[in-house]
Amino acid sequence: MPLLVLWDIDHTLVDTRGVGREIWAEAFEEVAGQPMREQAKTDGSTEAVILRETLRLHGLQDSRDLFERFAQALGAAHVRRAADLRERGHALPGVPPLLAALAARDGVTQTVM
Repeated sequence: MPLLVLWDIDHTLVDTRGVGREIWAEAFEEVAGQPMREQAKTDGSTEAVILRETLRLHGLQDSRDLFERFAQALGAAHVRRAADLRERGHALPGVPPLLAALAARDGVTQTVM
């Protein structure tokens, strides 16, 4: 039976040593029009939920359009900050051999969510 493994990246596979939050803040300010003073709890949440709750903390309304613009801004910020991620971030213990072991198994597809 095929198996699909969906990975979260930040704090599951990689410790970005703060770059992830900085990138989030950049994208948030771009779409919300104000600095991110506070970020909602991120553990175990999707980007859509984190954005919705972060907007709420800032007294702002969530919308599908806003999330789509945020997702684009977040992706672009990741590309711009790739060098910082490589320099400051690192794979968490055990991640490289786990990814390799799953990649070697027939019927396993891994991706990020």
